Amino acid sequence: MFAQIDHGRPLVNGYASYFPPIHRELMFAMGQAFPRPILACALHRIFGAELLIVDQPWLAAHGAAFEAVMPLLTPAYADAQVAIFRLTPTPQLCPPMRVELGGGR
Repeated sequence: MFAQIDHGRPLVNGYASYFPPIHRELMFAMGQAFPRPILACALHRIFGAELLIVDQPWLAAHGAAFEAVMPLLTPAYADAQVAIFRLTPTPQLCPPMRVELGGGR
C-alpha cells in the first residue's frame, strides 16, 4: 500500500486488517527491541527487506544504540526527515535463520 502514495490518486480500499502472525510478531519485536542486530537480520533474511527507512528524530534519539546495526547497513540517502539504509549483511553477521511461532506442536 505504501507504493500507492506515488501515483497521487485516491485508493478505493486503502485499509487491510489482516496481518499474518509472523508480521505481527515482527511489528511487536521492532517496537520493543529495535535497534538490535538480530531484528535487522530478520528483516533481511526472513522478510526479504532490502531497505531500512528511519525517521531522523528517532535516529537522533537512538543513535548510540543504532550503532550496533550499522555493520549490517550501507547508507543510501539522508535528508532532514529520514535516513535510508540498504540492508547489506554478510552471511557471517547474519547467518540463515528460521522463525517458529506459537507452541510448535
